[in-house]
Amino acid sequence: MITRALLSASVLLVASAMPAFAGGGGGGGGSSSGSSSHGAAPAAEASMRTNVHVSSLALPNDLESHAETAADAMAPPEGPYVDLPAMNVPVVRSGRLMGYSFVVVRVHLDSSADEWRVRDRTHLLMDAAIRAMHQTPFVYVGHEVYDAASAQAEIAQRIESILSDAEVSQVELIGGDVRLLRS
Repeated sequence: MITRALLSASVLLVASAMPAFAGGGGGGGGSSSGSSSHGAAPAAEASMRTNVHVSSLALPNDLESHAETAADAMAPPEGPYVDLPAMNVPVVRSGRLMGYSFVVVRVHLDSSADEWRVRDRTHLLMDAAIRAMHQTPFVYVGHEVYDAASAQAEIAQRIESILSDAEVSQVELIGGDVRLLRS
């Protein structure tokens, strides 16, 4: 998941900035005059540091592709749209609460729609979306696999009932970072 991968990368970046990782070991360090407190020659000390310096980081998960995917999903579309504030969707398995998914509901509008009229009704759209999410939650299918199709259809139906069908071209769920409860 995006969040786990970014957390792993940030922990590694913080760790690599610590003296024990970045400077070739803890303690001592070097002075600005080029002499070492351990009596080693400056060239030898520099070569020791290059042996432990991490110049590139390769993780099992491809962080760049995850970041690009997230940026593409959150990028503004060509036509008019309204993003509702982030909401929590329950995630269930066999009727039991497993956790929550954090999503943004994006309402794509027809080109003739009055975007500000829709924004004035955001509170009604949020109420309808939250009610739909809690009546039709995401379903845990398997390891990091969730069925959100029925929830998305229910949300779209409720939003379209508040706005006229001529205004809404598509309702999309963006994000979906799932946090499972500890058992």
